[in-house]
Amino acid sequence: MLIRRALALSALALATAFAGDNISTPLVQFRSPVIRPKSVGLAGGKPSLAGKSDTTQVLTLRQAIAMALKDNIDIQWHKTDLELLDSEVRAGWGDFDPALSFSSTYEFSRTPQNPTTITSADTAQQILLEQEAIAEIQANAAPTPVPLPSTSTPAATPVPAVSNAPFIFQNEDFRNSLDISGKLPIGTTYKFGLEVDHLNDTVLGLNEEFLPSNVFFAGLSLDQPLLQGAGYDANLVSIRIGRKNRQIGYNNWHQRVIDSVGLVMDTYFDMTFAQELMRLRQESMDADRALADANQRRVDVGLMTPIDVRQAQVDVSGDQYDILTAKNALTTRVADLKKLIYRGVEQDDGRTFLTAGPMDLPVPTLDRESLLTDAFQNRVDYATAIQQADIEDIRLKYYRNQLLPKIDLVSTLGINGLNTGSTGGSISDALNGQGPEWMIGIQGSIPFGNVAGRANLAASHRLKEEAIWKLKQLELVINTDVDTAISAIQSNQQRVVSAREAATLAEDVVQMQNRRIEEGQASTLDVLDNRRRLYDAQSAVLEAVDDLNKSIVQLYISTGTLLRQESIELVDDDPDAPRHPHPGSAALPSGLHPAH
Repeated sequence: MLIRRALALSALALATAFAGDNISTPLVQFRSPVIRPKSVGLAGGKPSLAGKSDTTQVLTLRQAIAMALKDNIDIQWHKTDLELLDSEVRAGWGDFDPALSFSSTYEFSRTPQNPTTITSADTAQQILLEQEAIAEIQANAAPTPVPLPSTSTPAATPVPAVSNAPFIFQNEDFRNSLDISGKLPIGTTYKFGLEVDHLNDTVLGLNEEFLPSNVFFAGLSLDQPLLQGAGYDANLVSIRIGRKNRQIGYNNWHQRVIDSVGLVMDTYFDMTFAQELMRLRQESMDADRALADANQRRVDVGLMTPIDVRQAQVDVSGDQYDILTAKNALTTRVADLKKLIYRGVEQDDGRTFLTAGPMDLPVPTLDRESLLTDAFQNRVDYATAIQQADIEDIRLKYYRNQLLPKIDLVSTLGINGLNTGSTGGSISDALNGQGPEWMIGIQGSIPFGNVAGRANLAASHRLKEEAIWKLKQLELVINTDVDTAISAIQSNQQRVVSAREAATLAEDVVQMQNRRIEEGQASTLDVLDNRRRLYDAQSAVLEAVDDLNKSIVQLYISTGTLLRQESIELVDDDPDAPRHPHPGSAALPSGLHPAH
């Protein structure tokens, strides 16, 4: 009280200037508040706020929440994270996309080769032709005359010399291939291939025509892991973890919505408190001015001294100081609300917001067991902790599989066709079983020691244990949060009852002091002191109601039921989204819809 009076005396020099201000507001009435319908302007005597626009809009709590759900930057920003996580899940499925590969080449070459050094199996036909050519030369040599009977040895028939010039092998080939390969979620890798070749090979310098070769091949090869790499646990790791991360991302977005709605409600209640405090200070100033005027009249008739007028004027100055302080607090709360309900600076058109008036949230039933059940079913952070543990379980199964030996079942099945007439003929020959082929077998590898695999498995065990401990810690936090919220509500309920009782008693005292001063039995200082106690008590009521409302909101946040209490539904269009106990908990949100 002494500090306040010192401030008031220091502000007395400004009393005259402030006396001309018109800050008229109806008196505060202490009754059960209700939410009033939306209105625009200063209807109902709302306190005026100086700003860059004369437009003042009265917001209900419901309207403020709806604006935040539509435009809150934090909500919209974290919503885009879900689209990125969706892309990661889709990218994981890309590992199982079949791949089409093809080639079509034309080859031409001429290769000289010494006939005496030809040893390649690919040139067996050319060697045969060479031998036939030599025989033809020998057969076409000059005929041998019939020898006359003689005892002498006939002379040898001369043989034409064979050229040792190298053969020129000419290859003119057109090769075509088409393959489809891929991997299945159970680990099977496959490849289906087609090959169609037209081979036109000949030897230059020989009077011999070589028939072209039309080659066709079709085959399927499979590789199925039997131990390491077999099954969904080994091949769907990235997708399963991606889905869990997607759910965690949704939970994070869900939590942002809860936090934003909670902040809007707390800010709205603080705005109401500052707004009603301005009204209360205005009422105090009006009453003190009326007392100063009445004292002046009593001085004029000799019933009081000028000091009684001065004491009342000092309190008027103090009231003006309190009004300006409350006004600054209200301006700050309005700015905080704009940060929560605006998408960007382009929306700030200079409007000033006021609340629809004081309100009392219904106090929920404080049944601890029921509230804890709600909390474990609906807390988003608890669901996230469970999903984090699930991720570690997925990794644990993967590393267990990687510790197994790598043994694969491999097989191939194919058909071959060769035809000198046409490509269609080679395909027909292959389909008719001209050249079947198949193979089946097992191949594998077993690392000695497998230090890396064992280390990864051990680390995965530790991470799973850590996730479980974090889950148990969060259970303790949830218990504490619920107990703290219950205690805060009970305490604030008692504060409201006590403050309202004190305000009623203080109002009775002020009425008695007003009668006594009219009768000349009370001093101005006594009246002012009792009025100050009244306004302090009424301020305590406003503060206690504000704290009670915020503690109820905190209880809903602690139990994860705030959106349900405010009839807000989160909509998700993802058909693969898991159905979680959380109200509206799903995957990709397409929007936020307050229920009507």
